[in-house]
Amino acid sequence: MLRRHSLVLGAALPLWFAPRPAHAAELGGGTITVEIRLANEDGDFVVPSAEDFRNFFNLAHCQCGTEFAARMNLENAPGAVPNEPVEIWAGANCDDFLDPARNEKCEQLDGFREIEDLRTPKERLISARSLMFPNQATCGAEENTHWVYVLIDDDQSNNEPENVFQAEVFFDTLGPPAPENAQASPGEGAITVTWDLSQSGASDISSFQALCWRADGQPAMISHEEPDFETAASVCGAPVTPRWARASAFAGYAMPGPDAMPGPDAMPGPDAMPGPDAMPGSGGDDIVLDPSLVCGTANSTDTSLRIGGLEEGVPSHVVLVAIDLAGNPTAVDLGEVEPRDVVDFWEDYNQRGGHARGGFCEIAPASGTTRGGGGLAILVFAAAAIAIARKGLARDKQ
Repeated sequence: MLRRHSLVLGAALPLWFAPRPAHAAELGGGTITVEIRLANEDGDFVVPSAEDFRNFFNLAHCQCGTEFAARMNLENAPGAVPNEPVEIWAGANCDDFLDPARNEKCEQLDGFREIEDLRTPKERLISARSLMFPNQATCGAEENTHWVYVLIDDDQSNNEPENVFQAEVFFDTLGPPAPENAQASPGEGAITVTWDLSQSGASDISSFQALCWRADGQPAMISHEEPDFETAASVCGAPVTPRWARASAFAGYAMPGPDAMPGPDAMPGPDAMPGPDAMPGSGGDDIVLDPSLVCGTANSTDTSLRIGGLEEGVPSHVVLVAIDLAGNPTAVDLGEVEPRDVVDFWEDYNQRGGHARGGFCEIAPASGTTRGGGGLAILVFAAAAIAIARKGLARDKQ
């Protein structure tokens, strides 16, 4: 009889649950726990936070084949257990031995010689790509749920495992929708980026970020902002062009994981990488989303972003990046924008020979923003100033 025990792992849930007690006499009355662990900064595999878990199972870690650990342990089994092998699989419906598509949806990993081995906790390292896209050399674009399975086929019939233990993992390699109607406008030592929120998939967006760089490739400004997104280039240094678009989101470009990739000496240079015309939905020149170029961040519901501190007269290339809850980026190339010097009214008036005193700075609100009443006052004051200027100029001519 099939006995199934599940652990649910997801962004909104705790990362580990004790499974329901097993009633299998074959396990000496015990059960096998399955726990997903991620590597910390020291390289130790630990139980991650919900946010770290959600951000791990994304496109970048799939492309890089980043490994996570499945920790298994036979617990509460005082009695003897049979000398049966333990199989470990990753994918979907891997416990259905009769499914003809099982080998397409599942990847078998190194198991254990017998159940007794798990009385002491054991770990198996699993590639993120093996879990998300089993037996595939590339990573697709989708949101889905897969499992890490621990299977015990007591009678070795290969028809149905008698005990199934599994950890459920939600993953997202799809990426967010591109912001619509995005454009960048020059200002005085600044660039203002505006956009409309996409009508579909907006709830999956966590933030927006802008990237800025000069013609020499250097950052357009010194920024200490951390990137909210991950790419294969930032995770493992893979020479891959991430998603981007001029007007719409690019989806579906994938690269093989490290096991299927040639060594660094055999990797093609950037000139040999597939160009934009070969990448569906991209359009334009290849752009690498360099985390060091982040020059501004906006919330998920914002529709504008001001990038200040730029040098006037020096063009900056601007890219707007939408980032989803898993850290997948989708970028829109806004081209080059040149911050310009905006001539103040009073500067222009004085340069034309005006003598009246005043200036907009004298009536601007302390907050730096102009509300309705302030705007009206500025218009009235400007009209009066123009009249004074005309009278002064008229007197000078007489």
